[in-house]
Amino acid sequence: MSVKVLFVSVLLLAMCLYFESFADATPPGGRHAGKKRPCCTDVTKANFSRIVIGDTYREQQAKEHCVHAIIFNTNEGQPLCADPDAKWVKQLLANMTKE
Repeated sequence: MSVKVLFVSVLLLAMCLYFESFADATPPGGRHAGKKRPCCTDVTKANFSRIVIGDTYREQQAKEHCVHAIIFNTNEGQPLCADPDAKWVKQLLANMTKE
């Protein structure tokens, strides 16, 4: 293999790794341009139910740098990462799933 081909291959690999490291990054303003959603790396136990809007949520499982969390939409436009074991979260989820 020639030195030029090796150099170009290493350069392309480095570029791919560089851009992949930004795949889960959230741009300024909290809007996520890609299809992947940003994940919660920390959760709150404090009761923020007053800013939760709607009656939907999603549960995030712990994986890599993401933690187990319940994610709510808020009236501030930013997702709220809440501790699934917090009492207020359990109460809110129970109210959301009532039929």
